[in-house]
Amino acid sequence: MGIFRKNSGRWAIRDLTRLYCGASTDRPAPGDYDGNGTWEAGIFRPAASLWAICGLTRAYFGSSSAGPVPADYDGDGVDDLGIFRDYSSLWAVRELTRMYFGGTDDIPMTR
Repeated sequence: MGIFRKNSGRWAIRDLTRLYCGASTDRPAPGDYDGNGTWEAGIFRPAASLWAICGLTRAYFGSSSAGPVPADYDGDGVDDLGIFRDYSSLWAVRELTRMYFGGTDDIPMTR
């Protein structure tokens, strides 16, 4: 069990760890970004299209109207940066693909 506390950027994984990564306008985007089998804390900052994977990397991808949907889209064991725009049903995976699937008010599912 884990939480992301927006007002402080605090991540807490029950009985395991606590760390600070993010701000009140960020969206949590945890995933296995290095392929080691363990999820890392990550955030997506819509206003800047910034992805920050805590302790690993930063990248710019997406837009202010998109939501994060990280997952291993290409089967290489590492989660990819993905976004979903619900108003247009656009799925975009960084350096991999763009496609339209779904409809207005749909909630994206990746796992």
